[in-house]
Amino acid sequence: GDLLTGKLADADLTNYDVLIMLTNCVMYDTDDELQANVDKLKEFVHGGGNIVVFQQNGRTTWDSSIFPYDMGLIAGRSTTKPVLADERLFGGAKADEFCGYVVVYYPIDVADSDSNWRYLAYADDEKKQGAIAVCKYGQGQALINQFAVLDRIGEPVMRSLMLQSVRYVLEGQ
Repeated sequence: GDLLTGKLADADLTNYDVLIMLTNCVMYDTDDELQANVDKLKEFVHGGGNIVVFQQNGRTTWDSSIFPYDMGLIAGRSTTKPVLADERLFGGAKADEFCGYVVVYYPIDVADSDSNWRYLAYADDEKKQGAIAVCKYGQGQALINQFAVLDRIGEPVMRSLMLQSVRYVLEGQ
């Protein structure tokens, strides 16, 4: 893959099937590049591209405007066993395999997010805190994965979940 940091404005996104955004890239108080290219990113998804975002910070820097629909994050973390709502994404993994120090950073606030988001996993039994959500927009999809996949990448279950998240949108689930 290509690193588009600092090159997004000039990049021809039609050359890509998926854009992957890693930990805390969507921090609008420090990232003028994303702010300046919000429309370009939305057009990319609407035209059939996909965006997969991992582990974003739920503090005041969070701004979901890169996504086609609003999404709120909760300033907190979950250490409990997640609820896996769509087993296809988890490649046979069981919820117990995710337990550890931190399972989900800054869960998605289901009540404060647009209803176009579909939840593939939750950070709590009451399904008030999302762990992974996806939305269709035009011909493409946007997926946000708040599991601690990058912090725990050495664990096979987290490494698999990271890869499966990308496959999920590429296969148009």
